[in-house]
Parts: sequence; structure tokens; C-alpha cells
Amino acid sequence: EQALTRALDRFPAVETVTCDLRADDVDVAADLTSLGFADGSFDWVYCSHVLEHVADDRAAMAELHRVVRPGGTVIVQVPVRDGATYEDPAVTSPADRLAAFGQEDHVRHYGLDVTTRLEDAGFRVGTIRADRLFSRDEIHRHGLIPDDLLFRCDRHD
Repeated sequence: EQALTRALDRFPAVETVTCDLRADDVDVAADLTSLGFADGSFDWVYCSHVLEHVADDRAAMAELHRVVRPGGTVIVQVPVRDGATYEDPAVTSPADRLAAFGQEDHVRHYGLDVTTRLEDAGFRVGTIRADRLFSRDEIHRHGLIPDDLLFRCDRHD
């Protein structure tokens, strides 16, 4: 995200706003389920590896839909595994989350059915692999994984 922000900062007409719930080096500390921005505030939003940490991801997806303008786009990246999305609210300890979801602070594993959740939030969704969008050098420079999926979520209302 920092590399993307630096790249966008080279364009004077582009205004960036960075958000995170817990990071100190952002413009706005915000909960993704309740962002303090007006409806349709952004033309474009990049949400990278956040939703798998959010207990109510559907509320977060709805909030992303709310803050992007009609005709705007949200790019979502989440870890995706084979099979359906798996979540279990009873899994709460860091050790249990590590065993169940692969990381101590994840609350689910997404499957390709994440597109349905994004569509339910009101988006038209398309997918593209990182290695089809970026060069090998760009993937390395931006810390991407070549076969990561990016979900392009267009607000079409």
C-alpha cells in the first residue's frame, strides 16, 4: 500500500487518503465497517488484505460500496483458497485462528464465493490475477503474490 501511495503522490491531481484501524502512519484511523466519510466520497478505493480480519465483512463491503461514488471502483485483495469461504465465530484464540485460518488475526478463509458477498453489497465484480496485471518487477516491488486474485468491484447504480 505504501508503494501505491508513493506512486500516486507523483500525480498532483490525485488525492490519496490512507486508512487503517490500528496503524500509526495513515491519514485516518478508521473501522472499515463504519468509515467517517460522506456517501460517494471516493472515485477509487484499494482494500488490500483487510476483510479477512473483519468480523462483519458484509458490513465492511456495504461500507465500501457506500463511500465509493456511483461509477467508482473498489479493488479488493483477500487471500483466496480452494473451496467455499470458511468461518467459525467460535474460533477466537490466536492459536485456534492460526490453526483454522492460517494467521492469528484472521477470522475466515475466503473461497471464490467471496465474489457473491461483494455482489450482495451491490458491486459488479470481476477478477484478475496479479501476474496478468503487473510485471514480475512490479509484483516484487509492490510485495504482491503472482497468482493473487484482485477483485474489481464496480459500483454501477
